[in-house]
Amino acid sequence: MQPVPVDYFYPQPENDESWGQAWLLCQIQALEYADAVVAVGGRVSKTAMTILHLAEARSLPIIPFAFMKGAASRVFERRDWKQLYPGLDSQALQSEQGISQAMVIADRLVSDRIAGRRRDSQKTEKFFLSRAAADSVYAETLANYLKQRGLAPVVGDSTIRDERMVQSTIEDAILQSDVFVVFWSQAYAASRWCYDELDLALERERVGELQIWIFNLDGSDIVPRGARHLAPIRVRTPRELVQAISSFL
Repeated sequence: MQPVPVDYFYPQPENDESWGQAWLLCQIQALEYADAVVAVGGRVSKTAMTILHLAEARSLPIIPFAFMKGAASRVFERRDWKQLYPGLDSQALQSEQGISQAMVIADRLVSDRIAGRRRDSQKTEKFFLSRAAADSVYAETLANYLKQRGLAPVVGDSTIRDERMVQSTIEDAILQSDVFVVFWSQAYAASRWCYDELDLALERERVGELQIWIFNLDGSDIVPRGARHLAPIRVRTPRELVQAISSFL
């Protein structure tokens, strides 16, 4: 059955000079109803870049066809497609003929956000360290220890790039991780950023794509209902943290 078209109405421009703002409003409102965004071309100096950044901030999958350059090409170049989506024919995004695969690519991007292609549950090479700023010393201590063991730790702040939205760069790092380490504390519980990271990690943990290790730093209750099935390990100092993690590796 074909979907029934729906018309959405927006305020008309008040004068000839306000057409740009009216058009921007339509695009921003359209994001509220979108499950994915297909980008082709788009002037870098106009609203296209703003719309695509907003889509990234809202974790909407973006299918950027780069053959017409512009804003869509910038989005394509900012991602490591082979690393994030192994097996995906990213070359299709650089060809006009690839537009026929837009929905196939969109389905892959949506499904891989939760259930990716990683099936080795024993793999523990890449670690995402999720912590509140007040608990940075714990994350730094663990990162140094993991590096000494030849492993790859990532702290969310270190993934941030000037040309991308913070949310999308952190999400990519979580998608590439094997283990998500939570430094739970009252400061963590009060952080919206930490909650967003944990929420995505829990979705991937439920389908076997990620392990989650929780270290409770101050004995406070684990608030998110979805994380209460995970057994936290109580550590009081960075040294205790290293001692505890050594038994996992």
